[in-house]
Formats: sequence, structure tokens, C-alpha cells
Amino acid sequence: MKNILYILLLFPIVVHAQFIHISIPSTVICKSSAAVFTATDSGITTPHYSWKLNGTNTGTDSATYTTNALNNGDSITCVLTDSTGDSIFAASNIIIISVDTPLNAGTITGYDTVCVNATTTLTESVTGGIWSENTGAASIDSGIVTGIRGGPEGFPAFDSVFYTVSNSCGSAVASVQVVIKPLPDAGFSLSIPPDYFGLTAFCIGQTVLVNYGDGVDGTLTAKHGHAYYDYFGDDLSASSAGRDTLISISSNSCGTDTFFLPIVIYDAPIAGKIIASKTEIC
Repeated sequence: MKNILYILLLFPIVVHAQFIHISIPSTVICKSSAAVFTATDSGITTPHYSWKLNGTNTGTDSATYTTNALNNGDSITCVLTDSTGDSIFAASNIIIISVDTPLNAGTITGYDTVCVNATTTLTESVTGGIWSENTGAASIDSGIVTGIRGGPEGFPAFDSVFYTVSNSCGSAVASVQVVIKPLPDAGFSLSIPPDYFGLTAFCIGQTVLVNYGDGVDGTLTAKHGHAYYDYFGDDLSASSAGRDTLISISSNSCGTDTFFLPIVIYDAPIAGKIIASKTEIC
């Protein structure tokens, strides 16, 4: 007996416990899509596999199990058996499946017109999505749209706002077009350079063109009446000499803007009269 124990101590018998582990690329799948489970075992010579769906036998004696009929909350396991299935060598881990269904992005509602620097709020009928836009004329954060810029020459700009929801089945998008109205701009310039003293000055009888940079005319008047504006010709004429202030007012549904420009109007130069006692000389 001592000799046997001595031999066992020198040459211990190594017993390998059998194991099996199952895996799947993702435990979240789309409804009716194929799910492939793979079994990894301890490497016995002739492994046999018994797959189970919610505890009920399913699939074939294979290291993989494929199905497209899973429901949310289904559990998958696999056991390692002998050839008859009577003896179980090892049981696998349990995989619980979450099943997604194809999405509907819902409907965007809310006031879709906004002024520059103002906000409007859009809402969605579903949750969990991401807001975005594509032209930069507006920005959007959590459904709050902020006007960034209007269009050229006083016209509105347009931006498309998107709401995207995604899951393992893919993405769905709802969209709406937003109108961004520009702020009123009463600013203008005259077609004459400043004079020697840096003043905007012109003379009686001189016609000066008025340029509204955004292409939209406001109402233009002279505070003291020394000049008048011809709306049809976009020009300014002087009626009398003196200092005055041009006042331009431009309005739209986003508000009112006023612009002031001081001017000086000079009398037309007079050459005078030459007087002589005689018109002939030697």
C-alpha cells in the first residue's frame, strides 16, 4: 500500500473537468433575423451537443445553432452529452435574447418658422431619437430650433430638420422643413465718398444713389426736410442747404430696425458777376 501511495504521489492522475460555453455576436437582434449561436467545449474527441430553447430541445447535434424565430426574453442553453444523450458532461451558460422590431420615426410637430436669433420648439411622437439639420441656417438641440441666418436680399432661408431613431433593425427618419426669416435691416449707403472733413455731403442739384445692401428698401426720410428720396429711382435729391439726418426704417414680422446717417447739403456754387467800367483796354 505504501508503494502504491508513493507511486501516486510521484505520478498523480490528472482529471480534466468537461465544460461548454456558448456565444452570439449580439444578444440584441431584430425580429425575424437569423441568430447564430456557437458552442465552445473542452475539446473531447467526439462531442455531442443538445441545444435548448427555453428549456426545450431544439436544433441539431452541432456546434452551432441558427434560428430566426426568437422572441424577446427567450433563453438559449446547450449541454454536452454522450452519443446517446443519456449522460450530460457539462451545461453551458444561459443567453437571454432581446428582440427589436422595425422602427417608426413618428411625426414632428410644432411651429416651423423662426426669426434669426429666435427659437421655436419642435416635438416628436416617439422618444430616444437624435435631432439634426443639414444647411446651417438653423441649429437644433433637443427639439429647440434657433435661427442662425436668413437668405440673401432679405428673403428667408430654409433648413431641413431630421429626427432619427435607431436599433438593431436599422434607422428610421422623420423630417420637416424650417423657415428662417431674416431680421429687418435698415442700413444703406450713398454713392458718394465722404468729403475732406469726413462728412457725407453733396450739393443742391446733385443726385445721389441710395444702396440698400440687403436689396430691401425701408422708408427713408430727411429729419429736417433738406433732402427727399425717390423710391422709384432709388436716388436722393437735395431741396435746400443745411445739415440734416437721413432716417431709414425697415420692418418685418421679426421686428423693426432704424438707421441714421448725418448729411450736409451745400448750396450750388455761384460764379458771381464780373463788373468793369470799360470792356476795352489799350
